Amino acid sequence: MSSLCIRVLAALLCFELLAGCGRSEPEPQREVVQVGGWKAESRTVSRPWGVVPMAPEMERAETPAAADARFIRDMIPHHEQALRMSRQALSHNDLEERVKAAATFIRDDQRNEITIMASWLDAWGDELPAEDPDHDHTAMPGMVPERQIRALGDLATAEAEVAFLTLMVQHHQGAVQMSQDYLGNAVNSYTLSNARHVIREQQQEIAYMRTIINDLCATDTVAGCPQS
Repeated sequence: MSSLCIRVLAALLCFELLAGCGRSEPEPQREVVQVGGWKAESRTVSRPWGVVPMAPEMERAETPAAADARFIRDMIPHHEQALRMSRQALSHNDLEERVKAAATFIRDDQRNEITIMASWLDAWGDELPAEDPDHDHTAMPGMVPERQIRALGDLATAEAEVAFLTLMVQHHQGAVQMSQDYLGNAVNSYTLSNARHVIREQQQEIAYMRTIINDLCATDTVAGCPQS
């Protein structure tokens, strides 16, 4: 096995350890699948919105191409904004339980995914294509103006709940779009599996958050509720 494969597999092990920190979850169910031409072990775990596949553990992956590198470099700051949004929402101590659970999960899950994606970039090192210095991360799909994120902490709790969920749905839709746009150009098995994971899990999270929005807006008149 090449030194690159060893470094990337070490990064994946690091992610698996981080993903379990601070949570008590059932043992994941396992199945062997084919991803990018390589045998992989896929697992499913329970989330507040259902059972979802985890990113597979693969035996080997191709050297990343420009599209792979750009996808990961874009997804890290995209996830970082989701962390800021979640932290602002969680600054309210009296959140509705489902909103609190969603914000807490997104904060923890995307923080862990940032760690593994950064580990991939570090492991690939000199094999990575050069980054475009003029690329604007703020123009990525789903990115939210920072002033709206900062405002979440100043809103009344009921308004902050609806605003957070609405902004996070928009943000997740952007991540799904980025992942879908990337699929046709994917080369590396790790980044391809990560994109598929984002699409599956965040689509389920979007449906879950929309359900909460509908419930919150059905019982109270809250600023920011969708107009019927």
